[in-house]
Amino acid sequence: AIVLAPGYTKNPEETLRVISKFTKLKIIIYNNPKFQKGQDLTEKFLREAANNPNVLGIKDTSGKPEYFKKVLNIFHSKDKKVMQGDTKAGREVSIREADGMVPVEANLFPEHFSDLLNREMEFNNEELVKDMSIISNKKFEINGDSTAAIKRILYEQGIFDSDLSY
Repeated sequence: AIVLAPGYTKNPEETLRVISKFTKLKIIIYNNPKFQKGQDLTEKFLREAANNPNVLGIKDTSGKPEYFKKVLNIFHSKDKKVMQGDTKAGREVSIREADGMVPVEANLFPEHFSDLLNREMEFNNEELVKDMSIISNKKFEINGDSTAAIKRILYEQGIFDSDLSY
């Protein structure tokens, strides 16, 4: 299970700590500052999570290359997985170091994104950057980075029953 602390909780780290302690599921922690009052998970929490046997890894959507490098170092030192969740950061930081990439664009344009990754298995970084820019720009062409725009696209693709779904 991938676990994101419920939006705007008083203490996202404590929420994630409790979930990871009491669940029987193996989980992936999700760092998404947009839902964490603009704050990234702290280095102290990252180290604690990386040492937790219930935590398989982390998905980072911070968009901050230096932070992502820190996440990579902490989680990889414990043989845990790290997923890149931000297309722009994926262009700036070599995703070769990540164990996977799960940006929102993959949900919006699955065929194009799958094609991209299949073609870039040898990680030609210059081509990868160009293709990821195309995907990112397509998202913004359809009305920016808003949740409403994303819901509309998922509804149009038949993934959601309504553009009001969450």
